[in-house]
Amino acid sequence: MTPSVRFLLIELLAIFIWILGFSHIWQKPALPFELRGAMTITAPDSSVATVLRVGDTLKIIDSIRITSRDEAEFILDRHAVGDTVMLRVMGTISPEPFVASVIVKRFYSPMYFVIILVGAGIFLGLAIIVRRRRPIGVDIQIFHTLCIAMGSLIMTTSGRYTMPLGIGYLVSAVFYASYSFSPVLLLLFSRIFPTDRRAETPQLQSRAIQIASVLTFLLVVSFITAAVSTSITFYKIHFVLFRLCQLWFAGIVVLTIISFYLAYKSVTLESERRKILWIATGASISALGFVGLWQLPQFIIGHPILPETIIILLATIAPISFAIALVRYRIMDITLLINRSAVYAIVSAIALLVYAIIFGIVLKISGVLNANTTFMVTAVAVIINVALFAPAKGFVQNFIDKKFFRVQYHYRNVQRAMSEKITVAVSTGDLGQFLVQALNTILAVERIGVFIRDGDEMELTAQIGLDKLLQFGTDRSALHTMAETKRIIGLPQFFEPEVEIEIGDEELLRSFGLVLLYPMLSPTGELLGCIIIGEKKSGARFTGEDYDVISGAVHESCVGLEHIALLRQMAVQQAESQRLHELNLMKSYFVSGVSHELKTPLTAIRMFSEMLRTRTESAKGQEYLDIIEGESSRLSRLIDTVLDFAQVERGIKEYRKNPVELNSIVRNVLSVMRYEIEKEGFIIETRIATGELNFTADADAIAEAVMNLIANAMKYSQHDHSILLSTFQNDDFVCMSVEDKGIGIPTESFETIFKPFVRLQDEATQRVGGAGLGLALVKHITESHGGHVELESTVGTGSKFTLWFAANSAK
Repeated sequence: MTPSVRFLLIELLAIFIWILGFSHIWQKPALPFELRGAMTITAPDSSVATVLRVGDTLKIIDSIRITSRDEAEFILDRHAVGDTVMLRVMGTISPEPFVASVIVKRFYSPMYFVIILVGAGIFLGLAIIVRRRRPIGVDIQIFHTLCIAMGSLIMTTSGRYTMPLGIGYLVSAVFYASYSFSPVLLLLFSRIFPTDRRAETPQLQSRAIQIASVLTFLLVVSFITAAVSTSITFYKIHFVLFRLCQLWFAGIVVLTIISFYLAYKSVTLESERRKILWIATGASISALGFVGLWQLPQFIIGHPILPETIIILLATIAPISFAIALVRYRIMDITLLINRSAVYAIVSAIALLVYAIIFGIVLKISGVLNANTTFMVTAVAVIINVALFAPAKGFVQNFIDKKFFRVQYHYRNVQRAMSEKITVAVSTGDLGQFLVQALNTILAVERIGVFIRDGDEMELTAQIGLDKLLQFGTDRSALHTMAETKRIIGLPQFFEPEVEIEIGDEELLRSFGLVLLYPMLSPTGELLGCIIIGEKKSGARFTGEDYDVISGAVHESCVGLEHIALLRQMAVQQAESQRLHELNLMKSYFVSGVSHELKTPLTAIRMFSEMLRTRTESAKGQEYLDIIEGESSRLSRLIDTVLDFAQVERGIKEYRKNPVELNSIVRNVLSVMRYEIEKEGFIIETRIATGELNFTADADAIAEAVMNLIANAMKYSQHDHSILLSTFQNDDFVCMSVEDKGIGIPTESFETIFKPFVRLQDEATQRVGGAGLGLALVKHITESHGGHVELESTVGTGSKFTLWFAANSAK
């Protein structure tokens, strides 16, 4: 039979027994009143309120004299719910006892049955999950059996044992066996998990099993004897045996806790310590609930402190924590959980103490507390506790960290300091040096180094004990090649089992005494550098916490390296910006100077051409003078454009704005450009508005903008030499447009063509000369006058530029 089939059969058998046990409990009867103290009747139901009174004393049930509630419960368990039971009661009024018949009701509430089903389901579910998630070993077998036993303990508690076919006796036998063997299974588990230590105490396990077997036999025999007997004496013997079993349960639980404590002190691996902490936490909570709040109070005060439903829920915490330890103990930081729980428990206790002290002081002074005084005291206590909460929590946290969690306390402080310093490092050398020092302080290793990438090379920026790497370039390149894989590579034998790393080149790593290579990766996966680490000086393995510290340091280092790279980039950009600014100033001054120097000879050329015109009579001479004057004017306009843009770029361009008329400016521009238009063979069609188009502007600047638009239209019209020039008024705006049938402009370039020195990269544009200043100047002039430029264009069809200015009538 395979282990899986065996486990399945055990689970099916347990479910069958639990179904019988549920029926067993469902039929458990109870009297229609409560018993207190010396069998005194309290809280009778309405069905018996006319027969029984509060204070009456129950003496006999079914002709059997009883002296305790346990005896009454045992005798009643012979009946089913709804049966009539004869009672003999000593009344509070009459000195003579009287007989009363009552109908017994159901003992447990519906909520109880929901709770036991949930509890048993948790035990069974955990048993199945763990045995399917872990390889079958002795630890899994014991845990599985323990879960089944604890589930049986819940589902087979006392009930109606006179059920047909001896079912009640069978269920009760399972209950006593579970009660006797559950703590033994817990003890066995403590001796085998996380490491097998049974050889240290070879007699302990066998003796515990023998005693549990004897107890089970005695309990079952005494119970059946008492059940079939008409004398309560046999039950009293059984009850004494059951009390011994309860003491046995408590004693074995205490022994188990001691066993786990000794295991915690003896193990060296941090992973095993964490597993034991999970088990100890769950076992302590469940044991405190069952032994401390259920069993012992019954010995001392006669009844438990908490309801049975709460005890059942507390009992499920133990298997949950056991399952976590077996399957996935790193699902949560157990030390942090214990730490925080202890802190908040102590702070809560302090708050309650403050509350009690304030109440005591007020009561001492006033001698009495009424409703108003109680409200005021509560309000003051709340205010004081709120004010004290933060400092009290900080003080308690610091105390617990120092006293009980020294390692984590040290790690936390160093990590905090490391994070602060790494993220503000201004150079890779500083970052590497501090990283090496901080990690060495925490881990105390034989050697450690930090490589940081600089271009295509990896530079060793800081190191301790790695002088070999400074001497042998070949081996260094092998380490770099390993880092290029971008995987965390190491020697697993130097790490605890929970640390998952890839096995690296053992020969290479050992040649330098290294056990780990951890790459630094940017968020995009780019290799920024790596950390290499050697063995611990103590010879101990690297724990999960050590690995977390290294991972955190690498993450902080990546952030720090990106910060340093950003600072460098900003410095380069700032230097480049400063250099470009200086070049722009030099260019602007150079262009201004050259342009001014060119203006002087142009002025002389134009002056002498005008003088010659009066002295030359031949037609050919007049034609040549026209050419000289036209080309001089065109060159003068180009120089004016360069000068104006230089002033715009330096921020010193000024416009003298006066009332002007747009039609007059356009006509004057056409007159000035007549020679150039005729020379290039263009025909300018004009559609001039009939009325005056008045607005406020610098007439020369507007004329320059119009000239640039006409010059651009001629420049980029290769085949169709017709241009349409229009002026018009549109609501509160006066407008002028220049429309050509040239090469056109792509829509995606509408924004860029207005930038200085920008020209389209297509072949047709590149064949035409130009510096790319005209449209930039047009845009600046138009916007400086409060207007804007509109562009409509289609590639291969032509372009239309429209200038919009606010009309004077609109102001």
